[in-house]
Order: sequence, then structure tokens, then C-alpha cells
Amino acid sequence: MTHCNRHRGIAGVALVLVAALTSVTGIAGCVTNTPNGNASNGTVWGYVASPSTAQVEVNTAKSSILSLIADRVKAPVDSWLVVYANDNGSLGKILGYSRVPEGESANQVVMFDDGASREVFVLMHVDKGKSGTFEFNPESKEESPDRPIFVDGRELARKVTLRDYGVKSTASQASIKVWRQGAITSTLTVGEVVAPADGWIVVHLDEKGKPGPVLGYTKVPAGRSVELTVGLSPHSETGGLWVVLHADKGQPGAFEFSAADEMGSIDQSFMVDGKEVLSKVPLFKPAGPS
Repeated sequence: MTHCNRHRGIAGVALVLVAALTSVTGIAGCVTNTPNGNASNGTVWGYVASPSTAQVEVNTAKSSILSLIADRVKAPVDSWLVVYANDNGSLGKILGYSRVPEGESANQVVMFDDGASREVFVLMHVDKGKSGTFEFNPESKEESPDRPIFVDGRELARKVTLRDYGVKSTASQASIKVWRQGAITSTLTVGEVVAPADGWIVVHLDEKGKPGPVLGYTKVPAGRSVELTVGLSPHSETGGLWVVLHADKGQPGAFEFSAADEMGSIDQSFMVDGKEVLSKVPLFKPAGPS
């Protein structure tokens, strides 16, 4: 049988979902289907599940930069959500994956690294090998333990169309450096910022490995700035913080961005080579009594 995916490495997608979600009824080269929808000639080589136990619903409104968010996932066993590039109707390279537990779960996130594809397929693979380790090699897929889930003789798949997000810039014009610092409570100090135009330094809480709710922001002028202090809203999260460089594209001096609607926001983040200009900052707890 012809291999559907010829590449293994994870490439990225600096893109955001738009409302173009459809079912894939037989991805080219993946499975041969008879008129009644059943696989023929023993071409189902993955984990067989029923429509009631294996489901994926992708949310186009909440999905944000560099990530795909599934509103609802129902998995027959511990599994993986796997995102592939669309290679002329066939599965291309793997762009990212995220583990999902058995049963029903919500707000599952798959992260990407950089811009690569405008159309993707979302599949569900089982986690049947070493628990928590994604073990699927398209070059030897039938020997891989973490195979795709099949429903009604076809791989459970969703096709999603993506579009660009952000304000493009270059590495020499847009960058952030955050020095290691003590406990982060009401303020955060950003060591150095280079902005291609007037913009914003925005501090986000970490949310499943990506920038989430906004904790604080401050205006930054075009050019190089040092030792910027950003006031933060009260918070008790300990997963980490992200510092992101946003453009000021709307009303000058008015911060017009919502983490809940990134695509619809005016002051989107600057992008370099398809990647958001940002820095991850660990949260440090104050030292206790000695």
C-alpha cells in the first residue's frame, strides 16, 4: 500500500484556523474504500473504533496563533491528536501532536513551530506503545504502535483551512530579551526590546504551553528599549509567563487585543520567519525562611 506521509519531522504553522472545517472521506493513498464505506483488501491497518467512541470537533473561534484547539475530543483509549500538512490531498509532514486521555475531554491544544501549511488534516492516533511517547514513523507505519484510528473503514480525519496571522517583521527589527529575575508578583522587568514600530510588550499566563490570558501590558516605542517594567494583574498561577511583542495597529495608544479572539484582534503580535516574537519566562517563588 502506498505510504500517505513521507516525512517524520515536526514543522510549524504560524497560522490561525478559519471556519472551513470538513470531514475527509478517504484521504488519497491512505485507504481503499468500497461503495458502502468499508475498507477493502485489508487496508485498515490502524485501531478500529465506532463513531460513538471516536470524535473530534475543532473550534475555529478559540483557536489561536501557532495552535489548533479541539473544542471536544472523544477517544476510545488514551490517544494523540496529530496534525498533518495537506500534500495535494494526501497526508504530508506531521506538524504537531498532543496527547488526549481516554473518554471525553475539552479544549485540547496542538502546538506548531512556524509557518508551513495553509491546509491541514487533524487525525487521532492511539497511544499503544510507551505511554506518553508518540511512536509513529510514516516510513514504517505498520510497525509503529501509535497508529491512526479508523471509523467506518476510514481514518478519522478533519480537514481545516488556515490563514496568516500577525504583523511580519525581521529578526534585526523585532526581538525580546528577558533577564532572569527574582519572584514575579505585581511587576515583570523586560531587559531589552527591539520593535519595528510602536507597539506593546504584553505579558501572558502560560496556557498549555502557549500564551494565554493577558496579565499586563505596556507601550513600547519603535527602536530599542531597555529595562521596561510591566505591571501585572493579581495571579496565582505557577506554570510560567510569556512576554510577547505586539503591534499597535489600531487606535494609537489603545491596546486592542483579546487572547480569546486573537484573529479578530487589531493589535496582533509581530512575526519573524513565521514565528511569534516572544520569550518564555519561568515563575520564581520567593525563597522561604532558611
